[in-house]
Amino acid sequence: MENSLRIYRKTIGIFGRCNAGKSTLLNNITGEERAITSPLPGTTTDPNRRAFELLPFGPVEFIDTPGLDDDSILGEIRKAKAQEVLKICSIVILVGNTKVSPGEYELNFIEQNLKKKTVIGVINKVSDKTENLELWQQLFEKFKISYLVHDCKKDDGSIVREFLVQNLRDSLTKTVVADIVPLGKSVVLVIPIDAGAPKGRIIQPQMLVLRELLDNYIVTHVVQPENLRELLLNLKEEPGLVITDSQVFAKVRDILPENISLTSFSILMARYRGELSIFLEGIQKIKRLREGAKIGIFEACVHHVQKDDIGSEKIPAILKKLTGRNFSYTLHKGREFKINEKLDLAVHCGGCMLTNEEIHQRIAYFKEQGIKVINYGMLFAYDAGILERALKPLGGEAFADRFNG
Repeated sequence: MENSLRIYRKTIGIFGRCNAGKSTLLNNITGEERAITSPLPGTTTDPNRRAFELLPFGPVEFIDTPGLDDDSILGEIRKAKAQEVLKICSIVILVGNTKVSPGEYELNFIEQNLKKKTVIGVINKVSDKTENLELWQQLFEKFKISYLVHDCKKDDGSIVREFLVQNLRDSLTKTVVADIVPLGKSVVLVIPIDAGAPKGRIIQPQMLVLRELLDNYIVTHVVQPENLRELLLNLKEEPGLVITDSQVFAKVRDILPENISLTSFSILMARYRGELSIFLEGIQKIKRLREGAKIGIFEACVHHVQKDDIGSEKIPAILKKLTGRNFSYTLHKGREFKINEKLDLAVHCGGCMLTNEEIHQRIAYFKEQGIKVINYGMLFAYDAGILERALKPLGGEAFADRFNG
């Protein structure tokens, strides 16, 4: 479960006051007594992450957070961490219990987050105080928040799981690639296995695309760049689409006939996440970069630098080649996202180790700061002179026309 695709995984944050029953609820949902529970306030001191397969929806990650009213010595630090968790949540569970009535903490939380997030409520029925239960129900109904009354000691966790699935159901139909494959045609995936490839597996966007093609009964061929020419010669029919790793765009371009549709895994991910137009603006910014411009390169995963490293070597080399200018670079690695500098351009990896919410948070920050951003895949396609071609399978001529404009 820990290796499930982060791209698909939805993040569900559990919030509420100290001793609202957040950790008890998490244990009830997952069927595991891993989250520490105690009648003492402040049991959860740091956000506690738990990956889980929420069927029939799919992979999710729960994050159990410190109490909204934590007034301990470290309370402000803990509440700040909870605020960071909020930014990356797809859905937020506000937990209350019937021992106490809702108050200022819950009201402020709802007013601050309802327009930004999907907020749902769970009322832990831990006492027979019907007046408190009614007050919680009135609060959620006032703000039109879907809620569930639940007794973690008596009720099965399946009740909460079904409640969550109902509130996540809108995400079930989105596709990455199956909708753009011509009916009855096969697909070729070009996946280089080089020194930078993870040992014994393929990277997450490649796994995601392959699984979706299999789920839709689309015949799929998987080759390394060196075998592409041989495969094309042996196929009885031309494939309907070729999807390549962005780093070998130039190699594939030289082998593949112009009439065969071509795109990349990272461009598909940008489409899936709704970022294509944003990245096109970043491509256009490249032409306007001045000598000495400050460029931030962002990689979500952490690895040691190897020869021909993408972030520290290939990206600077490509930008130098495209512009003939020298720039100042800073390399940012990992899931933590903190920037203390003014940038002229951001170049981001495909973000396969981030959830959609995490990557959207980053894109929103760049937009807010007026920083144009591009991803690795579109930069590689632009460098290879085939960005128009790589975009056409995704939206006819629309994206290509915008790029040319």
